[in-house]
Amino acid sequence: MHKFDEQLVALERRQYGLVAIHQVRHEWGEGLIRRRLRERRKRVAPRVYANPSVARSFEQRLLTSVLSAGPDAVATQESAARMWGLPLPNPAHIEITTSDTRRPLVSGARMHRAASLDPSDVTVVRGIPVTSVALTIYSLSSRYSIAQLGRMVDDAVRRHIVTLDELVEVIERVPPANGRSRRKMRTVLERRLPGVEERESDLEDFIVAAVVRFDLPLPVAQHPVVHEGRLRRIDLCYVDDWLALEAKGFKWYRERSTFDRDNLRGNELQLAGFRVLSFTSAFTDLHIAQQVAAALHLPQPDAKRPRTFAEWSRRS
Repeated sequence: MHKFDEQLVALERRQYGLVAIHQVRHEWGEGLIRRRLRERRKRVAPRVYANPSVARSFEQRLLTSVLSAGPDAVATQESAARMWGLPLPNPAHIEITTSDTRRPLVSGARMHRAASLDPSDVTVVRGIPVTSVALTIYSLSSRYSIAQLGRMVDDAVRRHIVTLDELVEVIERVPPANGRSRRKMRTVLERRLPGVEERESDLEDFIVAAVVRFDLPLPVAQHPVVHEGRLRRIDLCYVDDWLALEAKGFKWYRERSTFDRDNLRGNELQLAGFRVLSFTSAFTDLHIAQQVAAALHLPQPDAKRPRTFAEWSRRS
């Protein structure tokens, strides 16, 4: 194989079958480069060619736009959110950011400009340059509600791809502009309940929100327990009272094996000496608080209007 073709194949393997003219070594000459690319590849954007044998995908369309926009281009906003797997309410648009000195036009993409992007705010996900999780969420803050942003933050924190401290650092360092709302992000972060990094689901957050709202002690998240040599973790635990609170989210039981394992774990916790209270999304926060208070031998909480999981989710 000619060295020129070897270079093209190497690029395509890394880039979803794509090659941009500016990526090919200049000693070959632009005329040769264009001719060889046209022979076996399809032009999908100005100066960008695709191997037709590679299936089209979101990643390929996104990288096509990034390559078309130039060497300093980065996937941002909704595009970056999808690359990070954040819970967007709608399908992601292709969104690209370049330096403010250039105005490239890229078909099918929303173009943004930035005076500069700190190197710490840019990384690579599956071969595509994207903004960091913290900057991505911050850059979406003007267009989404506090509840929607809260779900993104909780999802990212639970998957350990961002921390609350990183989010605070970004919103304080990067000035509001281009869709960034510092005020809204501060509200989102202020509403995150203590220990969100350790909890694993919205339902666990709802249980914690219930005990906070009704002035009960905070449980410990993901408390480790060893029973007959097997490590188990309790969703929420009052360690000194040997009381386990288990969040039973229906969506986790898509497979029978998951259902069986979870019930086995619940039995093992009881055999290890823990009392177990299980809560689903059908419980109100008042019902949760009443049962926790009774199990802890505390006075029943003052009655407030019960709040459902769905209501709490919209407010979070």
